[in-house]
Amino acid sequence: MSELQSRVLVATEAIMICAPLTVLLLVREIPAQIRQLTMTPAPETLGIFVSGLFMLAALLCLWRMVVAFTVHGGAALRRVSVHAWAIAALAAALSLRTAFHFMPAAVTQRSWLNEFAWGLPFIVPLLHLSLERWLRRARRPAMPRRRVSRTTD
Repeated sequence: MSELQSRVLVATEAIMICAPLTVLLLVREIPAQIRQLTMTPAPETLGIFVSGLFMLAALLCLWRMVVAFTVHGGAALRRVSVHAWAIAALAAALSLRTAFHFMPAAVTQRSWLNEFAWGLPFIVPLLHLSLERWLRRARRPAMPRRRVSRTTD
């Protein structure tokens, strides 16, 4: 697949997966969490709010990577901060962990673990971007080292 096709695919993934998730999280979930936190300031409510903010931060990091790749190509992915990659990867790992181990028990009762499920849909674009970064690095030819000759005058 060419880089142009891959950029179009990432943009499509962002529009189909990340955009609705971001709007839903910003418009519905975070304000509901803030309302809940002001009504009942319990430790569990604070945990729900903090985990929701973490997933929002991870989603914003993913948007940074999507925009960098879509606009500037594969070379731009190497310039994205390692912290952004780490936050997005940690959110994806927590999402998978929650989905496979805690979700059946957490569905019946509202918990801060439920908030990590927000990261499940953006695993697809994150994996795509990770592969693009890894494949671009693997395809890049090694630059020969130039020797600098020292002349003594």
